[in-house]
Amino acid sequence: MSKDLDFFNEIHILLREEKYDDVIDRLLSGNQHDISSPYASDKNHAWYILGDVYFHKRRFESAISAFKKSIEYRGNDIEAMLAISNCYSEIGMPDKAEGVLRKAIVHDPDSDRIIYNLANSLFDQGKYKKSIYFYRKITKENPELYKVASINIKHAKKLIRR
Repeated sequence: MSKDLDFFNEIHILLREEKYDDVIDRLLSGNQHDISSPYASDKNHAWYILGDVYFHKRRFESAISAFKKSIEYRGNDIEAMLAISNCYSEIGMPDKAEGVLRKAIVHDPDSDRIIYNLANSLFDQGKYKKSIYFYRKITKENPELYKVASINIKHAKKLIRR
């Protein structure tokens, strides 16, 4: 195992112990705007972890910023895009979540998770017909999402009839 991975293992232990402030202190440099050494060897991973920490601390704006920095180092980071959309959902901005998910779907058009979250963001905006369109794309290969999507389709249909 490389030395860099050893350092991230320490971070993952702190995460499991929910020592979020310790994680922040270790990952951020003294100026609080960049990743400190040795974690700077994988800035995508380090910024993602920080985003996750901020999400758990319900500091959604900081989480969004960290996840965006993660994407700067790996432009097709689907997990970071999904995390950003979750942050926007938490702060009641489903239109922003939709925008991020539409970018994510370009990188993985068959992802049930992306499609489902996109459908949810449309549903939350009252775009029920569009949400149904995406809920119907969820495959039976993912039985849990398929089941919830089917329930959401029924709910959206009821709201359309009103």
